[in-house]
Amino acid sequence: MLRDLLRFMQQNQFIEIIYLDRHGKTSQRKLRLQSICGNQVKAYCFVRRANRVFQIDNILAAMPVTARNAGEGGAHEADQKEAGSNECYS
Repeated sequence: MLRDLLRFMQQNQFIEIIYLDRHGKTSQRKLRLQSICGNQVKAYCFVRRANRVFQIDNILAAMPVTARNAGEGGAHEADQKEAGSNECYS
């Protein structure tokens, strides 16, 4: 999952996820990824209309949305890191 999320962030893609919250409820979210640090993803959530933090282990599925987030640049070099690392990417 981490590799996919890093790739989506590198390509400035909006994504749609299925997420399991701490109460065991699933939700579908559309996100603009901002950073990945350790096991957390910081993203703008279009459903909640706010910045949110998601646990990577609780993301059940992730797929790109066809619209791209143009204008926010930067490739990321560490798409081969392990999910348990404390590396941060933005």
